[in-house]
Amino acid sequence: IPAEVVNNSVHRRNNYLTLNRGYRQGITSDMAVITSNGIIGYTKDVSANFSTVLSILNKDAKISAKIKRFGELGSLIWEGGDYRYGLLQDIGTHVKIMKGDTIVTSNFSDIFPSNITVGTVESFVPREGGEFYNIKVKYSANLKNVTHVYIINNILREEKKNLEERSQHD
Repeated sequence: IPAEVVNNSVHRRNNYLTLNRGYRQGITSDMAVITSNGIIGYTKDVSANFSTVLSILNKDAKISAKIKRFGELGSLIWEGGDYRYGLLQDIGTHVKIMKGDTIVTSNFSDIFPSNITVGTVESFVPREGGEFYNIKVKYSANLKNVTHVYIINNILREEKKNLEERSQHD
Protein backbone atom coordinates (compact mmCIF):
# COMPACT_ATOMS: atom_id res chain seq x y z
CA ILE A 1 0.00 0.00 0.00
CA PRO A 2 1.72 3.25 -1.05
CA ALA A 3 1.80 6.10 1.47
CA GLU A 4 3.33 9.52 1.98
CA VAL A 5 5.38 10.52 4.99
CA VAL A 6 3.71 13.54 6.63
CA ASN A 7 6.01 13.75 9.66
CA ASN A 8 9.41 12.28 10.48
CA SER A 9 12.15 12.48 13.09
CA VAL A 10 15.73 11.15 13.01
CA HIS A 11 17.53 13.01 15.81
CA ARG A 12 15.69 11.69 18.87
CA ARG A 13 16.36 8.47 20.73
CA ASN A 14 12.87 7.21 19.84
CA ASN A 15 12.10 8.26 16.28
CA TYR A 16 8.75 7.90 14.55
CA LEU A 17 7.20 8.68 11.18
CA THR A 18 3.59 9.57 10.45
CA LEU A 19 1.97 8.29 7.26
CA ASN A 20 -1.18 9.45 5.46
CA ARG A 21 -2.79 6.00 5.57
CA GLY A 22 -4.91 4.50 8.35
CA TYR A 23 -7.44 1.77 9.05
CA ARG A 24 -9.79 3.12 6.36
CA GLN A 25 -7.06 2.22 3.87
CA GLY A 26 -6.49 -1.24 5.40
CA ILE A 27 -3.60 -0.39 7.73
CA THR A 28 -3.21 -2.19 11.06
CA SER A 29 -0.41 -2.22 13.62
CA ASP A 30 2.76 -4.27 13.00
CA MET A 31 2.83 -3.89 9.21
CA ALA A 32 6.24 -3.52 7.55
CA VAL A 33 7.13 -0.12 6.08
CA ILE A 34 9.76 -0.01 3.35
CA THR A 35 11.01 2.08 0.43
CA SER A 36 12.38 0.83 -2.85
CA ASN A 37 15.81 1.18 -1.19
CA GLY A 38 15.17 -0.70 2.06
CA ILE A 39 13.38 -0.99 5.40
CA ILE A 40 12.03 1.98 7.36
CA GLY A 41 10.15 0.48 10.32
CA TYR A 42 6.70 -0.87 11.13
CA THR A 43 3.28 0.57 11.89
CA LYS A 44 2.54 1.15 15.55
CA ASP A 45 -0.66 3.16 16.11
CA VAL A 46 -3.41 3.60 13.55
CA SER A 47 -6.28 6.09 13.25
CA ALA A 48 -8.87 6.41 10.48
CA ASN A 49 -6.55 8.09 7.98
CA PHE A 50 -3.08 8.16 9.58
CA SER A 51 -0.60 5.77 11.14
CA THR A 52 2.58 6.15 13.12
CA VAL A 53 5.63 4.09 12.28
CA LEU A 54 8.20 2.91 14.81
CA SER A 55 11.33 3.76 12.87
CA ILE A 56 14.38 1.52 12.76
CA LEU A 57 15.89 4.61 14.43
CA ASN A 58 14.15 3.82 17.71
CA LYS A 59 15.63 2.19 20.83
CA ASP A 60 12.72 -0.29 20.85
CA ALA A 61 13.25 -1.48 17.27
CA LYS A 62 14.94 -4.87 17.00
CA ILE A 63 14.93 -6.37 13.52
CA SER A 64 15.81 -9.94 12.62
CA ALA A 65 18.39 -9.62 9.84
CA LYS A 66 20.99 -11.74 8.11
CA ILE A 67 24.11 -11.47 6.03
CA LYS A 68 22.79 -12.25 2.57
CA ARG A 69 25.91 -14.08 1.39
CA PHE A 70 25.87 -16.56 4.30
CA GLY A 71 22.33 -16.50 5.70
CA GLU A 72 23.84 -15.94 9.16
CA LEU A 73 21.17 -14.48 11.48
CA GLY A 74 21.53 -11.55 13.85
CA SER A 75 19.60 -8.71 15.49
CA LEU A 76 19.69 -5.19 14.10
CA ILE A 77 19.37 -2.37 16.63
CA TRP A 78 19.97 1.38 16.68
CA GLU A 79 22.17 2.70 19.46
CA GLY A 80 21.36 6.34 18.78
CA GLY A 81 23.53 8.98 17.19
CA ASP A 82 24.00 8.88 13.43
CA TYR A 83 20.75 8.13 11.59
CA ARG A 84 22.67 6.52 8.71
CA TYR A 85 23.94 3.53 10.74
CA GLY A 86 22.63 0.62 12.77
CA LEU A 87 24.33 -2.21 14.67
CA LEU A 88 24.01 -5.88 13.73
CA GLN A 89 24.72 -8.18 16.66
CA ASP A 90 24.92 -11.92 17.34
CA ILE A 91 26.94 -12.84 14.25
CA GLY A 92 29.75 -15.22 15.25
CA THR A 93 33.37 -14.34 14.55
CA HIS A 94 33.71 -17.61 12.60
CA VAL A 95 31.76 -15.92 9.76
CA LYS A 96 34.13 -14.38 7.21
CA ILE A 97 32.26 -11.13 6.64
CA MET A 98 33.61 -8.31 4.51
CA LYS A 99 33.00 -4.59 4.26
CA GLY A 100 30.23 -4.11 1.69
CA ASP A 101 28.39 -7.37 2.46
CA THR A 102 24.64 -6.93 2.03
CA ILE A 103 22.36 -7.16 5.07
CA VAL A 104 18.72 -8.20 4.48
CA THR A 105 15.71 -9.09 6.62
CA SER A 106 15.39 -12.70 7.70
CA ASN A 107 12.47 -15.10 7.45
CA PHE A 108 12.33 -15.17 11.28
CA SER A 109 10.50 -11.83 11.33
CA ASP A 110 6.74 -11.74 11.87
CA ILE A 111 6.66 -8.27 10.33
CA PHE A 112 9.15 -8.01 7.48
CA PRO A 113 9.21 -10.34 4.49
CA SER A 114 12.51 -12.16 4.00
CA ASN A 115 15.31 -10.64 1.92
CA ILE A 116 14.27 -6.96 2.05
CA THR A 117 17.41 -4.84 1.88
CA VAL A 118 18.59 -3.30 5.15
CA GLY A 119 22.02 -1.99 4.19
CA THR A 120 25.67 -2.93 3.86
CA VAL A 121 28.48 -3.73 6.26
CA GLU A 122 30.46 -0.56 6.94
CA SER A 123 32.83 -2.02 9.54
CA PHE A 124 33.05 -4.81 12.12
CA VAL A 125 35.00 -5.59 15.27
CA PRO A 126 34.91 -8.55 17.64
CA ARG A 127 32.82 -7.83 20.73
CA GLU A 128 34.38 -8.24 24.16
CA GLY A 129 34.88 -11.96 24.68
CA GLY A 130 35.64 -12.47 20.99
CA GLU A 131 32.79 -14.84 20.03
CA PHE A 132 30.57 -12.30 18.22
CA TYR A 133 31.01 -9.23 16.06
CA ASN A 134 29.60 -5.75 16.47
CA ILE A 135 28.80 -4.92 12.85
CA LYS A 136 28.19 -1.32 11.80
CA VAL A 137 25.55 -1.34 9.04
CA LYS A 138 25.00 1.58 6.70
CA TYR A 139 21.26 1.72 6.03
CA SER A 140 20.37 1.60 2.35
CA ALA A 141 17.28 3.80 2.82
CA ASN A 142 17.83 7.48 3.60
CA LEU A 143 15.64 7.85 6.66
CA LYS A 144 16.18 11.60 6.87
CA ASN A 145 14.73 12.38 3.43
CA VAL A 146 12.12 9.64 3.00
CA THR A 147 8.87 10.97 1.48
CA HIS A 148 7.16 7.94 -0.08
CA VAL A 149 6.91 4.45 1.42
CA TYR A 150 5.14 1.15 0.96
CA ILE A 151 3.21 -0.59 3.73
CA ILE A 152 3.25 -4.37 3.43
CA ASN A 153 0.28 -6.47 4.41
CA ASN A 154 1.56 -9.96 5.28
CA ILE A 155 -1.61 -11.96 4.63
CA LEU A 156 -0.08 -15.15 6.08
CA ARG A 157 1.07 -13.57 9.36
CA GLU A 158 -1.98 -14.48 11.47
CA GLU A 159 -2.04 -18.07 10.21
CA LYS A 160 1.63 -18.53 11.12
CA LYS A 161 1.19 -16.86 14.50
CA ASN A 162 -1.86 -18.99 15.40
CA LEU A 163 -0.10 -22.22 14.39
CA GLU A 164 2.98 -21.37 16.46
CA GLU A 165 0.85 -20.48 19.50
CA ARG A 166 -1.04 -23.80 19.23
CA SER A 167 2.26 -25.71 19.00
CA GLN A 168 3.61 -24.02 22.14
CA HIS A 169 0.57 -25.13 24.16
CA ASP A 170 0.83 -28.81 23.20
